[in-house]
Amino acid sequence: MAKKKNNKKSSVITSNAKKVSVTNPGTYKSTAVAPAAYQSTAVAPAAYVPGTYTSEYADRLNSALDTVTNWKYDPLQDAAYQALAKVYTARGNTAAKNSLADAAALNGGYGSSYAVSAAQQARNQYNQELAALIPDLENAAYTRATGTLSALRDADDTAYGRFRDTESDKQWQYTQDYQKYRDTESDNQWKYSQDYAAYRDKVADEQWAYNTALDQYQWGTNYNYQLARDKVADKQWAKEYALSKKSSAGSGSGSSRRSSGGGGGYSSGYTDKDYYGDAQKIVDDEKDKQKTTSASGGGGKRVAMTR
Repeated sequence: MAKKKNNKKSSVITSNAKKVSVTNPGTYKSTAVAPAAYQSTAVAPAAYVPGTYTSEYADRLNSALDTVTNWKYDPLQDAAYQALAKVYTARGNTAAKNSLADAAALNGGYGSSYAVSAAQQARNQYNQELAALIPDLENAAYTRATGTLSALRDADDTAYGRFRDTESDKQWQYTQDYQKYRDTESDNQWKYSQDYAAYRDKVADEQWAYNTALDQYQWGTNYNYQLARDKVADKQWAKEYALSKKSSAGSGSGSSRRSSGGGGGYSSGYTDKDYYGDAQKIVDDEKDKQKTTSASGGGGKRVAMTR
């Protein structure tokens, strides 16, 4: 079967293309080191437990309140009354003695019922004066009782205020400690997220770089393979073209034919068998290279990009 040839000089392939250098990236293996799983190192403060106020004035307050609420005045239990009673009793006794003495002087030194009566009257006068002071003494005693109750309440209020201040300080300190704990925890989590993000970024960068290198390797391999195939085709065409020119010069014909054994025309000496043999050799060489690459861990697969 005749094969038409394009005899234009511009169609003659004199390819100066050279094989490109290829580097097998091997099997993908990340060098990124993942951060250790997050574990909190912050220590939470002990839970705040409110204190209980116990008044040191409770018993005295209850007693003073009971005294005022159920007020009953007993002069014999009043120290002020007792003190005045001693004074007025002494005065009454003195007045009674003076009355007896005066009465005896009038009777020649002898006592009489008048003298006794006068002495008793003198004593009673002081007793009455003392009795007249009881309402004032009661008022004074009541004032002292209410004053004691008020003083105890004030003291208890002051003690309770100090207790509340102490509790407030404890609660404030707990709030500060807890906030510090939360801030530390938040900082630790942020730091971990940054470390993990950096790790993932490095993995993604490595995967991108590997896939790029693999693409370049595969492109270069395919390019070199195609270049070799082109060289075989060029070699065949060049031989056929040279024979065609020679045959044309010898026969005076501008056409060229390729003989398939015997008959007229010319014989290029480069048969289909030769062509396919060279082509198969190139394919086999490339397969051998691929096998060698696979055995040495090369010819990897593209890695799915992650983020």
